[in-house]
Amino acid sequence: MNSINLVDETLDINLTLSYVLSIQICCDEFSFCIFDPVREKFIAIYHHKVSENASESDFNYELSQFIENEEFLNQHYKKVRVLYHSQKFTFVPLPLYDSEQKEQYFNFHYDLIDGEELLVNKIENANTVNIFALKTDVKNIILRQYKNAEFYHQSIPVIENSLITFKNKNKIHKVFVNVHDGNFDLLCIKGNQLVLFNTFEYTNSEDFVYFILNIYEQLKLNAEETELTFLGYIDKKSELYTVIKKYIRHIRFEKLDETFMYSYTFFDLPSSTFSNLFGLQKCV
Repeated sequence: MNSINLVDETLDINLTLSYVLSIQICCDEFSFCIFDPVREKFIAIYHHKVSENASESDFNYELSQFIENEEFLNQHYKKVRVLYHSQKFTFVPLPLYDSEQKEQYFNFHYDLIDGEELLVNKIENANTVNIFALKTDVKNIILRQYKNAEFYHQSIPVIENSLITFKNKNKIHKVFVNVHDGNFDLLCIKGNQLVLFNTFEYTNSEDFVYFILNIYEQLKLNAEETELTFLGYIDKKSELYTVIKKYIRHIRFEKLDETFMYSYTFFDLPSSTFSNLFGLQKCV
């Protein structure tokens, strides 16, 4: 996705201490939005794509420079939240979780390598914790600018908000796919129960369709009945959508949460593009 820079004319740089800043960091891109809690309105959204084939050090440099040089990121905010995309994570039911054992839980699935550290998010509505790996350099870049920043895994908004929205909807399965360039997250819930959350890498539409249909098969979901909701970098013009709609009957795109207001400058964007980033405001 190309760079985006959309700002409502009512944004007042002198009032940032009353605003909430949310930053989203992926492997090759970063975004941020600004929320005015007084009016309950999102008033800015920025998106920056990192140089193609950038190394980890190149990414860290671009992130650091972006924060240093972007006027709105050089301010003090009421709260700063960071939505971090990590493919190394594991869920543990809260009744079984022991904070002193978090590395053992994580190491059951992944190796924690040099330059990574573990963070833990509680998923309130699933009675579960998410243990995920975060690049220490990225964390330090953020904390140098925002000492009280709070970090969240990308699973938190989509899981929490979906479980709240559909908790009384007849205990039927719902599938959500949050699409990014080269990877996507897939969530399946049943009423107020978390059934599955996982991340997949893809290089083409065939990979994309295969992983989704394989989950439908593994969970014994009926492709004629079980609704699929898209979030992220996908719309009806996308090749990914064109192919998957041949197999899944009911497909919708996530809409903007009507709890909040949004700058008119956002309205040319597909409503689902940043819905997970916006959703962080509601669930924490």
